[in-house]
Amino acid sequence: MRNDTRPKGNVHPIAVINAGRPAPDAFRPRNPRLDSAQVITTV
Repeated sequence: MRNDTRPKGNVHPIAVINAGRPAPDAFRPRNPRLDSAQVITTV
């Protein structure tokens, strides 16, 4: 239950990326640099 109340930091950015981009894109991004920048901005 505690995990559900407070999602891990990794779960938060991943969920945002998945919602913004399709699953295949999030799993294998074309531009790793852009992905890293987006993740940092999302956090």
